Amino acid sequence: MRQSLGAAASVLLLGCASAATLAPGADASTAGNVTVRVGLGPLTPPAYRGGVRVRATDGARVIDAVTDPAGVARFTLDATTRWDLTAAEPGYAAVSLLGARPGLSTEVLLRATRGQVPPEVRDVTVQGVIRGRSAPRSAVLLDGARGTTVSRDEAFTVTVPTWPGAPPWQLVALELDASSALLNGWISAPAAPAASPSLLVPLPAVPRLPTVQELRVEFPVIGRVTPDRFDRVLSEVVARVKHTAAGAQLVPVGRSQLGRPGATSFARWGVEAWEGDLAPELISASFRVAGPGPLHATVTTRPSFRGVVPAFAVVTTLASTAGPSGAATLDVAAGGWSRAAFTVTLGDVVAWEGYGVDDLTWESRPLPPLPDGVTRSSLAAAPGPVVLRACVLRDLPLSSTPWSSPIPALQLRNLLTVCEEQGAALADP
Repeated sequence: MRQSLGAAASVLLLGCASAATLAPGADASTAGNVTVRVGLGPLTPPAYRGGVRVRATDGARVIDAVTDPAGVARFTLDATTRWDLTAAEPGYAAVSLLGARPGLSTEVLLRATRGQVPPEVRDVTVQGVIRGRSAPRSAVLLDGARGTTVSRDEAFTVTVPTWPGAPPWQLVALELDASSALLNGWISAPAAPAASPSLLVPLPAVPRLPTVQELRVEFPVIGRVTPDRFDRVLSEVVARVKHTAAGAQLVPVGRSQLGRPGATSFARWGVEAWEGDLAPELISASFRVAGPGPLHATVTTRPSFRGVVPAFAVVTTLASTAGPSGAATLDVAAGGWSRAAFTVTLGDVVAWEGYGVDDLTWESRPLPPLPDGVTRSSLAAAPGPVVLRACVLRDLPLSSTPWSSPIPALQLRNLLTVCEEQGAALADP
């Protein structure tokens, strides 16, 4: 059980942290040179509340804080050094920011790891009719609500979760031919589900066919991610984002095929998708990189796709090492990348993510400590081994930072990712 914290204790000091004591007359709501606002999933927008634990450490000193009712934790930190900040709560994936300097003001999103439906969610039933099929009882995929419905009849019913402040929802309807090729497509206008309890799906009389575009992805000729080490494609996504009671999820609205890079050091990437209001919000392909210390790599981009040429930088040092009693270190050369990063998985669940705030190289860098009262096993109720993996990331242009994005998977929040495939199995601390 969590220990009760006094309302006035917005900053708790441990060890050599007396320098963070508020000056006489200082306002606790505005003091500090580092602010971290912590949002709690799974809903969009996230919830903000007081009492969420955040820890700052420079390796020698530890300062603990809890968020105020607006979800903000404040620190007064020594400006001559860098600090690691970790926000964590049981039942949520923890987030660490490594190498922060005073002056930082940011938001992090803790994603729920347990499938409990928030109490403010309610279901709305939407009934609809499909018109304009190219053939009687052809398959029409309906998505944008809870799961995917395949309708072969004119009438359909979908269940849409909603909650106070929920983003508008949209229904996607894709008609398939007998070979499951994309034949026609339609998307509803954004609306609150309660405002549209009945819905007409008018498939275009002239089939709205997806277009085919070709992108290319460039590879370096040295390092660990080179054309000759390309092994196989693991997954591909062409999708729009929907917001559900379980968090942000994906609605497929196309297909893609990433080819093997050739002698010219680039891979052709064919994308079949619609343009306009039905255009995908992201496309992504994940592939395996063979060789000593195999890797997983991902390329993700967003409209407009034309002219975009994602290029992998050289990957050299990328390693995690387990130590005794649950300790571990990370070695990542982040030159040419936006930042180093790490993930900790419990079984199949991502329970902790860490990000460098810039491209600082990590050399035998220890995992930062979780706040008091939070253990790795409390982050996610998932059976299986605890595995640490080192990564390098290239940020998506004009996008929110990966630690504040509601998009569900790390690889979908970044232009490029490369992570260890096996990582280091961590013992119980």
